[in-house]
Amino acid sequence: MFGKPSSLTEARRMLRRLSGYTHRVTTACALIQGKRKRVFSVTTRVTFRELSDRQISNYIQAVPVLDKAGAYAVQEKGEWVVEALRGSLTNVVGLPLERLQSELSAWFDTVSSRT
Repeated sequence: MFGKPSSLTEARRMLRRLSGYTHRVTTACALIQGKRKRVFSVTTRVTFRELSDRQISNYIQAVPVLDKAGAYAVQEKGEWVVEALRGSLTNVVGLPLERLQSELSAWFDTVSSRT
């Protein structure tokens, strides 16, 4: 599991570990209103490019990595580090909007059918 790095050294280490590998980004969401709830998760597979030390240094200089889980942001020069993404891009950014929209639509359809 990759959280936010506490230093640039740790960020560099994370990017080295991700280099050339595929990892999963999973986001869990919950919709709750009174006793009613719906919990779901979305997983996206992200494949990193093989990164040299120089490429990692360039990325760390260009992107503020300390506030990003895994020390990267697909929406900030992500093409420098990400080779392929299978699943929801918005999930990797932080919130799976496509699935959330679907869940909210079903949520409100259920509410309107009760009235």
